[in-house]
Amino acid sequence: MGNGNVLELKGITKSFFGTTVLKDVNLSMSPGEIHAHVGENGAGKSTLMNILFGTVSYKHLRAHETVLDLVCRILLEKKTKKKQKTC
Repeated sequence: MGNGNVLELKGITKSFFGTTVLKDVNLSMSPGEIHAHVGENGAGKSTLMNILFGTVSYKHLRAHETVLDLVCRILLEKKTKKKQKTC
């Protein structure tokens, strides 16, 4: 997310009982942007938001972790690595 985005999801794919409901979805948001998710019933709008907010499991998330928690964890890991390199 070094490109100024406050949120970036890449390659999100989700299936329920063998039916793919999201396939390789990318979403990025920059500060100050407003986004609307529009689509037909069953298009995956709610599923994508549920993954973002942690109400649907996703393979890269730990138990009870939301995408926002994952982003914070990654940023903290990067910050810790930078501190180690400078010491």
